[in-house]
Amino acid sequence: MDFALHTIGWQAFQDLVASIAEVNFARPVTRVAKVADHGRDGSFFGVPDKPLAAQDKRETTIQCKHFSSATSKLTAASLKRELESVRKLAASGKAAGYMLVTNANVTEGDRLSIVDALRDCGVSRPYVFGREWVIAKILEHPRVRALVPRVYGLGDLGWINDERAKEQAQAILDTMGDDLRCYVPTKAHRDAVKALDEHRFVMLLGDPAVGKSTIAAALCVAATDEDGCEVYYVRSPEEFVSSWDPTTENRLFWIDDAFGSIQYAPSLMEKWNKVFLTMKAAVRRNNRFVLTSRTYIWRQARTDLKTQVFPPLERGHVVVDVEKLTIPEKQRILYNHLKFGDQSKKFLVYCKPFLDAVVNSDEFRPEIARRLGNPVFTEGLEQTEQGIARFFAEPENFLRETIANLARPFRAGIGLIFVNAGRLPTPIVRDDAAGMVCDLFGVDVSAISNALISMKGSFVVRVDEGEQSYWTYKHPTIADAFAAHIGENDELIELYVRGAKLSQMMREAVCGAISVKGAKVVVPAALYDTLLERFSTAKGLTADDLNRFLLRRCSDPFIKRFVGRFPKYCEERRGPRYNATADNWVLLMLRLSRLGCLPDAARVKVIEQLESQIQYDANADFLEGRADFEAFLTEEEQERMIDLARSVLGNLTELIDDHARDYSMNLDWDPDDWFDDLLSCVRSLGELFPDDSEVEASIASAEKRVEVKIEELKEGREEEPDPDDYRHATGSAATSGGGRSIFDDLV
Repeated sequence: MDFALHTIGWQAFQDLVASIAEVNFARPVTRVAKVADHGRDGSFFGVPDKPLAAQDKRETTIQCKHFSSATSKLTAASLKRELESVRKLAASGKAAGYMLVTNANVTEGDRLSIVDALRDCGVSRPYVFGREWVIAKILEHPRVRALVPRVYGLGDLGWINDERAKEQAQAILDTMGDDLRCYVPTKAHRDAVKALDEHRFVMLLGDPAVGKSTIAAALCVAATDEDGCEVYYVRSPEEFVSSWDPTTENRLFWIDDAFGSIQYAPSLMEKWNKVFLTMKAAVRRNNRFVLTSRTYIWRQARTDLKTQVFPPLERGHVVVDVEKLTIPEKQRILYNHLKFGDQSKKFLVYCKPFLDAVVNSDEFRPEIARRLGNPVFTEGLEQTEQGIARFFAEPENFLRETIANLARPFRAGIGLIFVNAGRLPTPIVRDDAAGMVCDLFGVDVSAISNALISMKGSFVVRVDEGEQSYWTYKHPTIADAFAAHIGENDELIELYVRGAKLSQMMREAVCGAISVKGAKVVVPAALYDTLLERFSTAKGLTADDLNRFLLRRCSDPFIKRFVGRFPKYCEERRGPRYNATADNWVLLMLRLSRLGCLPDAARVKVIEQLESQIQYDANADFLEGRADFEAFLTEEEQERMIDLARSVLGNLTELIDDHARDYSMNLDWDPDDWFDDLLSCVRSLGELFPDDSEVEASIASAEKRVEVKIEELKEGREEEPDPDDYRHATGSAATSGGGRSIFDDLV
C-alpha cells in the first residue's frame, strides 16, 4: 500500500504524524501551531515505548521531515541544521525522548547513524521512523484515518475488506472530489469525531460555505472504514423512517439541512418530534446520526423540537460550530487550496505577500479559499492586497442565492437594515423607511422583528451602544448580496440606490443609456440626484474606483451632472498613475474634454503626466494611432512630445542603469523578464523615427547594455536551494527574523 505521502505537503504530513502519535501511543499530543517552533512540531509527556504514568514528567519532542520526492532518503547528513535545535531542546528538558518522523525511506544504517547523532546531542531516547512505519500505522489504526481523512484520497481503500463498504466509501469520496485533497482536520472536525464516538450523534452548525457537508462526508467515510457502517443519506423524517430497521445495527444516517435548506420549515418539526424517540432507539442499537443545519435555521428549530428527549442534544454536547476556525487552521486551509489548486506560478507570486493578512481576517471562509485556488473564479481579480482582501470580503455570489430564497419577513428584515444604512435602531418603529419595506415585501413590523431575532448571529447581529441598540449585518457581504437581489427587481431600484454600498453599486450598476456586459441595475435619470447626494457624503471610496465607474458605467448626461455637482473633482490628480492608455483618470479627462467640460487646470496635469511618461519610462504609446489622444493634443503639443522622445532615445544609458538598480526590490522576477517591458517601450519609441540611423544605433547600443545588465543581475542572484534539502516543516529551518510563513514554499 502506497499513500503517496510526498504529495500532501509538509503541513498535512505534520497533522498526520501528530494524529498517529496520539492514537498509537494513547496519549494527548500538543500540536505546535507557531511558525517558529524552535525545532519541535509537537510533543507529549512520557516516552513512546513506555505506558504513560501520572508521575512521568518527561517530555518527548515530535519533529517531522517531509520530502516532496517519492524517492528521497533521510540521512544523518541531511539533519545538520536540526541538531543545534535538538541540543537546546535536550538541555532544556524538552527532549528526554525525540521522535523524528519522515515520509522518506530510511535504511537501517542511516537510522543507526541518526540515532547516534541524536544521543550525542543529549537525547536519552531517540526514535527514528520512516515512510514504511507511517504507512503501517495508517493501515493499523482506523482512528488515524478518521482524524486525518486526507489519507482516503491517497490510497485505493484496499484496507477495507468488505466490498460493499468499500464501494460506499468510494462513492462518498467521489462526491467530495478535490475538496478531500485540500481537507484540513480542524478542531471542529475532531470535536465531531469525538461526539459521534461518544454519543453516536452530532449536529454540525454554521453559515453557508463553512464546510458542514464536507465534514459530514468525512465522518461518513471514516465510519464506513472503521466500523463498517452502512451510510444512508436521508432528507426528511419520512425517509429516515422508511430506511430504519429495528433489527439492524451499525447504520449511519446523514441528514443534510435537517430543518430546512434555505429557510426554517416549521412543517418538518411535528414530523421530527414524532420520530425523535425512534432516533433515540436507533442510537441505542449502535446506529449513528450526522445532521447539518444553518445556524439561523437551527435557532428557530430548537424552540419547536423536543430536544429534551435526547439529553446530549439538549445540553449541547453533540452540537459543533463548524465556522469557528483558528488562525493556524485558516492558514492550512488556504495553503492547501493554493498549493493543490490550478493557479499559475505567476498568480501565486503576486498573491503570496497578502495571504497572511487574509487568514487574519474575520471574513475568511473555506469556500472562498477554494475559489482563490481556481482560476475560473479569479478571472479579472486585481492582484493586490486590496484586491485579494475584497475577494474574501465580498463573496456575494453564493450569498445572493441564499438571500433570494429566504422567506419574505427575513428578506424584509435585511432590507430594513439596508435602507437604514446598515444600522437599524431597535425597537423598530414604522417610519417612512419601514413603511416602504413593509409595503414592498407584504409583511408587517412584528414579522420583521421576529425574523431578525431568528437571524441573530447568522445574518444579523444586535449591537448595544450605551442606551441605544441597533441591528446590523453580521458580515458586510450580506449587504452586497441583498443589493444584488433587489437590484434585479425593477420595483426595488430606488431601494437599491438609497441603500446599496456605493462600492458595490459602482461595480454592478450603470447610470443611464449605456451598455455594459453583466450590469445588474440601470439607474434611471430620475434617481441621478439621489445617487449624487450619496456621493457627497461617501467615505472610503478609492479615486481609481470612482474614475473607473464614471468612465465605463456612466452616460454622458450623468457625467456632466456629476462634474456640475462636484466641480473641484477634476482639479486634482486622483488615483494611482498607470500607463496613460490604461489610466482611468487620464481617460476620464479625455472624455470630459470631448464633452467640453474639462477645466484648464486638469488639462495641464494630463499633459504633465504624458511628458513624464516619455521622459522616465520611454513610453509614448499614446502617440501611436490613438484617436482619443490625437483629438486631445494640439499639433504643437504632439510635436513637443516627439522632440522629447528623440531626446530620451539619445540618453538611454541612465534609464537602463536606473531600471537595473530597481531590480533589487523585485527579486521574484527573472532578470531576462525584468527588462522586457523597457525594451519593448524603447523599440516602440524608435518607430516614431523610421529610417533614422542615429536612432537605430542608439537602440542597438541600448540592447547590448541590457544584455550586460542581465548577466550582472544573474551573477548576483543567490543559488536556488535544492528542494529535497529544504526543510518543509516549521522549526529549525525558520529564519532568524522571527520565523517563516506557512506560505513560503507555495512557489
